[in-house]
Amino acid sequence: MRKLLISLMFLFVAGIGEAQTFKFQNEKLEMTVNNQGYVTSLKVCKQELLREQQPLAVTLRNDEIITPFLAHEMNGLLAIKMSDGGAIFFDIKSNPQGLIIEVAKCSETYSTLLLCPFVVNLNEEIGETKGYAKGNKIAFGMQALNAKTCAGTPVGQTKDIRSYFRYNANDLTNLFAIPSTKLAATTVAGGTRFQFYSCRRNDTIQHPWQLSTHFPYYLPEEDNDALIAGAKIELWGCAEKELDTYIGNLPERAYYITTSLDRDNLDKFLDTCKSMHIKHLIIDNLFVGEGTYQWNTNVIPSDSVWKSLQAKAADKGITLGAQVTVGKVTVHDPLLTPIPSKHILKEEASYLTEPLDAKQEAFCIEDGDLLNTSKNWNILQIDDELILFNSIEEDEAGIYLNGCTRGAFGTKAQAHDITSTIDKLWVEADSTLRTNLIGQDEMAISLANRCNEAGLQYLILNGTENLQITGHGAYALSRFLNTFYSHLNNKDVNVFPDQFTHYRQSDDWRHTPITPVFNLNKEADTPQIKDEENFYKRNRLPILSTQKL
Repeated sequence: MRKLLISLMFLFVAGIGEAQTFKFQNEKLEMTVNNQGYVTSLKVCKQELLREQQPLAVTLRNDEIITPFLAHEMNGLLAIKMSDGGAIFFDIKSNPQGLIIEVAKCSETYSTLLLCPFVVNLNEEIGETKGYAKGNKIAFGMQALNAKTCAGTPVGQTKDIRSYFRYNANDLTNLFAIPSTKLAATTVAGGTRFQFYSCRRNDTIQHPWQLSTHFPYYLPEEDNDALIAGAKIELWGCAEKELDTYIGNLPERAYYITTSLDRDNLDKFLDTCKSMHIKHLIIDNLFVGEGTYQWNTNVIPSDSVWKSLQAKAADKGITLGAQVTVGKVTVHDPLLTPIPSKHILKEEASYLTEPLDAKQEAFCIEDGDLLNTSKNWNILQIDDELILFNSIEEDEAGIYLNGCTRGAFGTKAQAHDITSTIDKLWVEADSTLRTNLIGQDEMAISLANRCNEAGLQYLILNGTENLQITGHGAYALSRFLNTFYSHLNNKDVNVFPDQFTHYRQSDDWRHTPITPVFNLNKEADTPQIKDEENFYKRNRLPILSTQKL
């Protein structure tokens, strides 16, 4: 009797599953999901794009690929039970542009979620960073709708993904000096593969990317990007002739000259730009400080001086912009002095063995295994004081730090008790420091405030790889851009990171192609993409012939 009951229950569930499919569509795009959580049909303008069914999402847990098992509707959400018993809940809505797919809930055991890992049979033209493919008179694309949804595949997990999805070497060929792990769309045999993912970024899950850095930094649980829930992506489709409407009809590529400015040479530089018909003069010493950006008073002593320079340039049809380095902290930056930020990256912590007064130049700590002296500065942070030390000495009584400079870099020497944590700050080879993601948010806000004060229209960001030293890769750059953009008063500011990124905060986010002609002080050092013309062609960015000097 029990066996019969189990059989009837199985037939009942199977019968419901066979009858249950889920269709989502707008005017041009239609997606069908079966009762197992697989997409069985993806159509644009009634043309089928799939050769075989593909999972709506897969998860990674302990380096294992977890696939969908059962799909059903629950309280207006598409609930997908995974093969390991976990579950993902999707909120899928349509709008005139496409389908919005948002992760409403996700099992806490999952560290990474791959969203819509589809292969479509379009490959006439592929936008690797913009995330689209066209062919057969139609186009299909995907767009991340928040910073936590990243293009590409997660660092450290590419091998497992390649194996499961049967990648081959040709699928991951990098033609444009952009790692394949960052591409939103990539060529495969006879089609195009789309790649988007979201990771948990709190400290309850171990990620492979934690192994790629000395200091894995985790987001607090209350941060919106700490968990996978909320990851959001848009799928869209259109006729080929409408493609520019969906990916942005960009203006012609612009050219600029970079220079360092003093109070007497602006007229000369403006005349140079005008004679070469170049409309943008980018100043690389407009701000000082690489953590909290301040006016370079040697160049701009007051707001009124800056406004007069802008007006003089505008009279000649030239726009003034700025080039800045991001992600670094110099030792004289307000982030460190007089009160150091609590968000500077740290290597290791220890504790005092006895109270420390404000004048001691040597003291004993509990553990010094990772406090080895550096070729650069050895910087300690205790509460709101920075301390330099020269050497370590160990004896039976403990581990001593000798030759200390108290109250370093403009901080105040203070007394500390044994409950105070001693942190060694991470110092780079160029004797600068880095911040965690929260500190990077503060940097982005500071830079946005300076842009608001200056009324800038063009901003070039250098050193964006500095933002990724926390171990969070492309997400760190997307988060920085999003934070920066959200604090701009003028949303028409043109921002050019030195790394290509898929993520855009909104349709207003500008990615106008911009090309350095030369630096008036030195040879242009802006990173260039290999096979640049082919790159711009594949991403539908207009190409103009380089002006000869």
